[in-house]
Amino acid sequence: MDNKRNRLKRGLVLVLTLALVGNGLSHTMLSALAKENEPEVTDVQEAMNGPVTDQPEAEGEPEDADAGQSKTEAEVTSGNTKENEEDKEEPGTENKAGEDKEAEDPDKASEQEEVKVIGDILDLGGTETSAETISLFSLAADGTVALTAGNHEKWIDRIDIPAYAKTLYNTMAEGVDNDGVKDIFIDDQYYSEANAQKIDENKYNVIPITNMTGDQASVNKEFQEIGKYVRAVYDAFDRDFPEVFWLTGENRIIYTGSGRADASGNVSYECQVYFILKGYTQKFDVRRAEYQSASAVKGDIAERNKMVQEISGGASAGSVFDKVTYFNEWLTTHNEYNTNVAAATYSYKDAWECMSALNGRIGTQGPVCEGYARAFKVLCDKAGIPCVLVDGTATSDGTNGEAHMWNYVKVDGSWYAMDVTWNDPVGGKDGALSGVESTAWSLLGADSMVMNMRFEASHPVTNKASVGGTKFINGPVLSKEGYVKKPVPEISFDSAEINAVYNGKEVVVNKPVVTVTDDKGNTSTITDADITYSYKASDSNEFKAGIPVNAGKYTLKASMAATDAYAAAEAEISVNVAKVPVTIKAVDQSITYGESVVTGVNGISSTALVEGEAVSEISLTAEGKNAGTYTITPSAAVIRRGDAEVTGNYEITYENGTLTIVKAEYSGEKSASQSTRYSNKDTYDLASLLPDGAKLGAMTVVDDSSIFEGEPSISGTVLSYKLTPDSAKVGQIATITVPVTETTNYNPFVITFTVTVSAKLAQDGFKFDVSEVKKAYGDGDFAVTASNAAEGSTVTYKSSDPTVATVDENGNVHILRLGNTTITATASETEDYVSKSITYTLTVSPRALTWDVSGLHAVDKQGMVDKDTKKASLYGELRVSGILPADNGKVNFICPAEGENAKLIGTYADTKPGSKKVTLKWAGEAVVLTGTDVENYTLPDKLPEITGRINAVTEQTNVPESTDTVKYKLEIEGGISQVPAALADNEELNTPVKIEEKMKAEIRVKLAEESNKNNVEVYDVTLMVKDGENDWVVATEENFPKDGITVTLPYPEGTAKDTHNFEIAHMFTHTWNGRTAGEIEYPKASKIDSGVQFKVTSLSPLAIGWKEIKADKPGTNGTTNNTNSTTPNKSRSPQTGDENAVMLYVLLIVLGAAGVGFTMKRRALR
Repeated sequence: MDNKRNRLKRGLVLVLTLALVGNGLSHTMLSALAKENEPEVTDVQEAMNGPVTDQPEAEGEPEDADAGQSKTEAEVTSGNTKENEEDKEEPGTENKAGEDKEAEDPDKASEQEEVKVIGDILDLGGTETSAETISLFSLAADGTVALTAGNHEKWIDRIDIPAYAKTLYNTMAEGVDNDGVKDIFIDDQYYSEANAQKIDENKYNVIPITNMTGDQASVNKEFQEIGKYVRAVYDAFDRDFPEVFWLTGENRIIYTGSGRADASGNVSYECQVYFILKGYTQKFDVRRAEYQSASAVKGDIAERNKMVQEISGGASAGSVFDKVTYFNEWLTTHNEYNTNVAAATYSYKDAWECMSALNGRIGTQGPVCEGYARAFKVLCDKAGIPCVLVDGTATSDGTNGEAHMWNYVKVDGSWYAMDVTWNDPVGGKDGALSGVESTAWSLLGADSMVMNMRFEASHPVTNKASVGGTKFINGPVLSKEGYVKKPVPEISFDSAEINAVYNGKEVVVNKPVVTVTDDKGNTSTITDADITYSYKASDSNEFKAGIPVNAGKYTLKASMAATDAYAAAEAEISVNVAKVPVTIKAVDQSITYGESVVTGVNGISSTALVEGEAVSEISLTAEGKNAGTYTITPSAAVIRRGDAEVTGNYEITYENGTLTIVKAEYSGEKSASQSTRYSNKDTYDLASLLPDGAKLGAMTVVDDSSIFEGEPSISGTVLSYKLTPDSAKVGQIATITVPVTETTNYNPFVITFTVTVSAKLAQDGFKFDVSEVKKAYGDGDFAVTASNAAEGSTVTYKSSDPTVATVDENGNVHILRLGNTTITATASETEDYVSKSITYTLTVSPRALTWDVSGLHAVDKQGMVDKDTKKASLYGELRVSGILPADNGKVNFICPAEGENAKLIGTYADTKPGSKKVTLKWAGEAVVLTGTDVENYTLPDKLPEITGRINAVTEQTNVPESTDTVKYKLEIEGGISQVPAALADNEELNTPVKIEEKMKAEIRVKLAEESNKNNVEVYDVTLMVKDGENDWVVATEENFPKDGITVTLPYPEGTAKDTHNFEIAHMFTHTWNGRTAGEIEYPKASKIDSGVQFKVTSLSPLAIGWKEIKADKPGTNGTTNNTNSTTPNKSRSPQTGDENAVMLYVLLIVLGAAGVGFTMKRRALR
């Protein structure tokens, strides 16, 4: 820490010009003036506002000097416009007559210029002691924001902010968690120029904050307030997330928008406010220069996580007191306070960050107070111990207070101060172990006396994260007295683990026994111990209050809060909650043809479920449609308790049911009639009256008037007869009855056909051109039109089975399912002609599906294919093509090629490396279509053949890391042939082809070249280790070289050292050194004579991409750097003790930009 603080104030001037064009308004910032050291007045300031003074504080003056602060009032100057001879207006010229041209011609816009100069004097603020209670108040006049009532652990909870500001905080929090979801402060996509937003002539990567509307004054005022809120939010974020080490501490906002003027010249604005991630014309990046690529950030995040895990491992057992004591000990014995940085020489990049102390550094690379404090909170956060950052001034003798940061930590229910920095004082021996490490400044209360001073007097609190920012003084309140170590109780469960079966209630936990042993070794039982419980699932690191209910594996923690007599204690036990076995059976059903099958929960029965729970959804599949007996298959049950799904708590067994469909009584037309001229022959096709599967019995003729000449007859479904030539029979009738003895879905019935003798002529020419039409399900609509009806006759159409196909009044047929139907056209009777019916038969066959092998792959590694069976490793699934969109979800084909339920076996033509034919066969029974309406489709008769690949393998034995005792070699496979277990459930990376495509896509982005899709090769590289006389084995995390392994890939065919540049990508396929499966890094590559060389800390998939060096481009130095280009790093946040001037607000100097930009800087401490 320095021996004095340099207090500076800064006056800022903003000149904002608003130009009215037409009826819309565009914003243009002419200049933003914020001088670093000199208080001189600019010409613009002088002209518009008078001098703006820079008031340095007098020595010893309180930091909060608002009362003596000079404020320069903002002025607004409007210039009238002048119309020239060419009827053009020049901005800024006066109208000699002082006329308002807009009023004269409201339809013609005038140009209008408004210049607003804002000058303000801001101070650094002063120090304050802890406040136990804070009252709510409105936005403070001094530029800070209101505090919330009460005292709060998180800094964000200490300020009263609008919803958009809290959303911004949450966005920032999500942006640093490295979970692959909206990591705005990490991932390169958020900093890509392709994704930048153009604001006038400048480009920015931004995230939206909120909108503003109103007139100029209200928008300007609201923007000032938004700036204050954003500043406070960023301050809270900085202190709540000490694990973030890669941001500059600066943040900027900008607004864009437009305004409209009414006929009276009143202007209203609609503006969007943004948080700037990166600026291009104005060089700015929220990330520090060395972290302006995702790979750089993620690399050090992995290092941070690794160190936190290692340090925390040493404190995994013991009480909270033991853990925080260990953290203090580790940090003080592995670090040396950085006196160079404290003296403002800025010799190391991250002395203020957690990384400096977590890595254990000394000398010019060691941490300062902020590095110690941030690291201590990171470790406490990992251990689940409440801890906050605290800053202010600190003194050991009542004078010369210096800017400082320390921690408050909650132990046994109370808050205590922990100053790790002052526990590692300068002195003693050089290096991490100085010999003067201490615990004197550990777990102190407000009234604790150290070096003859009360702690609260030696460490008065400011909690001001940025210069001139809000003082977050409503944090946790210190205990008055320091921590006194108390006996730590021991909590013991009555069993090694708890096993239960899900019953919808909390698992029964017998209250554990709590004992305590005094300093004399006497053990007693605490009978009235107050035990609380929390638990975490096996795949989670987060404990939740309560006891497990749902099925699964858990860790249950029993906790006892500290009392006056005892320290806090906790113990853990494994809890296994088994699923409830339940059988869900499809109920047997008997329905009459035409009735609907009972579906859903009404169609099942089940064994007993937990009380209050029931099956809410179920899928029942029955393939039969015609009369007969079928199987009902239940699946996909959903069980709920109220609105909550609890299916996961049951081990479900499904049992099929039986569906019986009995024949129905036929309800279709059973009669027909026809008029025929005497002496004529005639026919009638009964097919239009018959359902599927009809069989006819012997007909009966009732001809009392003897109109028939001979006996009528039936051939197939066509009835034939001839009338006598007696004209006296005109008007007489005869009846023919035909029994239908059998059909597919109906009981027997009788058709009655009536013939009437007529004197009219027959419509003998009325006909269809075809007698039969064959179609497939899914074919489009078609028409077969009847022709040659008599003049004046009306033609109508009818389908005998409208469930197969329908026909409209024009003869257009629409197919609905497979089957047979008769299409009948009838020409109506006229004055001269009798009616006439004609038919054709429509046969609809199933739609033939084709194989879709786009998602099915066969790939293996050379030497791994059995030479006898030649069995191929299959990935993905076999699909079908041709199912109609209307049937998606109703007709399914599920044929996985891998895993326990694999349905296919593939066989290579031979086992040599390269591409080759793969023959497929069923692993068991052939897979069939499932769902409803499956009868409308047919699968191909034979399985397809696919092209597979056996990847060639080469060895690289000249690995530089090999020694005399430990040998390494690399097995380099030309492609990916296996999916690592950690990626098996990743839908985007669960086949070798998907992994390869992902790698290729990443490389192409790095190359910024899309024209050549074949400029990438992917390899799977395995490191083999031979230790002494042992056999070669695959390297593990334990025996992988600590500093990484060197890989040399030969130049791809058609490339060379001097003709191409190269990029390398490496995918992690399991958790390794803090990296997660699927994560990609980009190692730096060098071009050497033998190939492209690079170093990685683990192997698995690697990709190399290349791009030709253009002739008109400058030559390369043989090294490829994969990091994104960076802008010069901004100066460190304003420091207490910094000899440079402290700029409180730096306004974006953006000529032609569309809004005002504020810059806010983090206040760093030493």
